[in-house]
Amino acid sequence: MENDIIYIKMIREKILKFKKRLFSISDLTKEKFLLNIIKYGTYLILLTPLVFSKSFFPPPLPPTLFFRLVVDIILIAYIILSIFNPNYRPKFNILTIVISLFLGILILTSFTGINFEKSIWGNFDRMGGVITFIHLFGFFIVFGNVFKDRKDWERIFSFSILVGVLVVFLILFSSQFSIKGGGTLWNSSFLASYLVFNIYFALILFLTKKGIWQIFYGGSMAVLLPILFLSGCRGAIVSFCIGLFVLVLGYFIFFKRKFLKWFILGVFFVSILFSSILFFTQSSFVKNEFKIILENQSLQARFIVWQVSWEGWKERFLFGWGFENFDVVFLKYFNPKLAMTKYGGETFFDRAHNIILDTGVTSGIFGVLSYLTIFVTAIFILLKKCKESLNKEELILSWGIIVILVVYFLQNLLVLDTINSYMMFFLILAFINYILEEKRLKEFNGKKTTKKYIYSWFSGVLIIFVILMTYFGNIQPARASFYINKAMKVTLKESISFFQKSFRIYQMSQLDGSKYLYNKAIKSLSISNIDKEMIKKDFQIIEEELEKNIKKNPLDFYLHLQLASIYNNSFQLTRDGRKLVLAESVLKKAIVLSPKNPLGYRGLANNMFLQGKYKEQFDLLQRAIDLEPYLTDSYWYLAMAYKMTGEKELSWEEKEYMDNYFLAYNYKELIKDDPIKFLLDVKESLKRNPYDSVFLNQLFAIYIYLGEVDKARSLRESYFNFITEQQKTSWAIILQNVENKYKEIPE
Repeated sequence: MENDIIYIKMIREKILKFKKRLFSISDLTKEKFLLNIIKYGTYLILLTPLVFSKSFFPPPLPPTLFFRLVVDIILIAYIILSIFNPNYRPKFNILTIVISLFLGILILTSFTGINFEKSIWGNFDRMGGVITFIHLFGFFIVFGNVFKDRKDWERIFSFSILVGVLVVFLILFSSQFSIKGGGTLWNSSFLASYLVFNIYFALILFLTKKGIWQIFYGGSMAVLLPILFLSGCRGAIVSFCIGLFVLVLGYFIFFKRKFLKWFILGVFFVSILFSSILFFTQSSFVKNEFKIILENQSLQARFIVWQVSWEGWKERFLFGWGFENFDVVFLKYFNPKLAMTKYGGETFFDRAHNIILDTGVTSGIFGVLSYLTIFVTAIFILLKKCKESLNKEELILSWGIIVILVVYFLQNLLVLDTINSYMMFFLILAFINYILEEKRLKEFNGKKTTKKYIYSWFSGVLIIFVILMTYFGNIQPARASFYINKAMKVTLKESISFFQKSFRIYQMSQLDGSKYLYNKAIKSLSISNIDKEMIKKDFQIIEEELEKNIKKNPLDFYLHLQLASIYNNSFQLTRDGRKLVLAESVLKKAIVLSPKNPLGYRGLANNMFLQGKYKEQFDLLQRAIDLEPYLTDSYWYLAMAYKMTGEKELSWEEKEYMDNYFLAYNYKELIKDDPIKFLLDVKESLKRNPYDSVFLNQLFAIYIYLGEVDKARSLRESYFNFITEQQKTSWAIILQNVENKYKEIPE
């Protein structure tokens, strides 16, 4: 009996050992499987710059959704992996803490801001919002805690370089893309910003590797560098050159070979001497180059936008207006000079094009300080690593990453981030996290601790959160974008149901989708032989959709202009005077939202014209002129108002305030002297500048003056995608007014 008991115990022990061994093998298999998901997901994420699709709209949406979706997949795998092996769990070091603090402030200021929903979800045009930063933070946590070997990071950087080369090849060998168009990144400044990261990756690895890999990195630089300079993005190019100087400076500081130090110092002083000689001997050339740069329309516009940003930031200095709400601030403090040709004529900015002001306006001083703390912390960690480095490769790599951070920060003082540059920035932060934890990771490598059930429960909650984020933050926006894209390709009648589906699926699509719905409606008015009864019903639906959107976004200036325009056009179709009253009310609210914006006064002036209140119309257009006397477009609208009503012609004294004498001369001829000569002059000007909004305005005006309404309508249809929103609206209203009133206008 006793022997039987001993035998049973032995069997039980063997079973337990086998079970333990089986579970151990199972855990190892699961761990390997999960690591493979993360590893291959990593390379998928780095393919983000190559992602584009014509099935979704607008262009920034597909790569951002792709990035977020893959991050969600590897994040779930990482959470499960961290349950099996605690060594992979996040290490709350100083870098992780400051990045977490920055994310926390973004979330906090979204609550204290003016539109929480917009702050969280962002919009289609930028695909930003807190949700994107949550994904970037998850990306940082996974990369910074999973990849524990230097070779892993070298492979990641090498693959990123390869993707950059493929982006360039698509530009060079595909007729679909161009350098000025930014290739698959859709904007030359976004392309340049992304390429700078990969050029420096290639340069750093070129200096630390030998053999065939050195050939690969050198060849990659040879491919990437010309595209950077051909992009014409001065901010990225100047930042890149400053980075080279910082790289050489680091070599001079940290390397001990005296000959090279003196050689580098000599090169530096020779460069300074050469620059001084060039400045004094070719001073006119240098001054002209500086003048060209400083008088660049884009840079001049940025100076004004920065002033506007500072005014807005001062109003909510501590916590800002909330993430993604810069456009409200911009329009509240709008400067009408931006509409002038000298400043590029761009009247809408949703970013300051300066990372400090962008962050300050949306997240206040706390957001700015937390953002700067990330850079200070990262550079401090790398400098410490440089001092401790025992070999040249480690030193070059650490100092090279410092250079990239400097370049990235400098270029962001002039440009804005997209998912591609954000991805590269957080990739670098994850690498710095690896450097910070390198010693501790080696100490813990191979050790396992008891599973903590509290952590398991917490991980379960996180997984549910990620799944919900995947559905509401990725799948639903993709579906909504798909329907908007379909709506853009069909008639107005067919498009309405697609737009409504998009709005129901993803509420934030209303903010951008209603803009495209509005454009679709206005464009339909220029089509000859339209079914007015059918379009009346369509406009009624569009009114309701825009009204819903304004309730969700009551501070959006452009939504008010769009709704008022729809009301005015509905009046043209139905002759229902109530529509004009509604339009007037909405436009007055718009003027309150952007009191210095001529578009509000011009829109209300159009409404006064339709109501037959010509004196009020002239007063409003004069107020638009008073906002900025050198804005020539305002005179054009007043001249057209005088012509349309037959009241009087624009006086020459009023015209003398125009900053463009040639334009003033042309208006004089239009109203008084030789309209045929004016027509020929404008057509000749358009041959040289086929998309110039001023010349297009002039051509439209002379067609109306000569009674060639069909040509005016055809001009609007042909250039619909190139004229401003205000031109689209004003031209449509003028065309309809002319059809009813042209015969009454005295010659």
